[in-house]
Amino acid sequence: MQSLKSNALEPTQRELAALPRLELTSASLGEYGVIAIVADLEHAVQIANDIAPEHLELAVAEPLELLERVENAGCICLGHMTSVPLADYAAGPSHVLPTNGTARFSSPLS
Repeated sequence: MQSLKSNALEPTQRELAALPRLELTSASLGEYGVIAIVADLEHAVQIANDIAPEHLELAVAEPLELLERVENAGCICLGHMTSVPLADYAAGPSHVLPTNGTARFSSPLS
């Protein structure tokens, strides 16, 4: 992966600086986080399929267009008005979703 120009991370650094638990959040991001800046949504979908996330938010104008190309994810939230907490607490599937990339070969409990 290419290294980023420092100004590409400025918005993230501003958000982090405002957090009350900056040290803990920074350590967690440093250990487990990834920021991927992509040229287009097609590349973003490829990364999502490779990572096979437990939760995937398609916070884009036309989420259904991307949904057709998502192959590996446990739970997919569609649009700007859905979120992981909403999906977990309203629908309740969080403890039966494939974690740690296992969505590549496993599915949620149905």
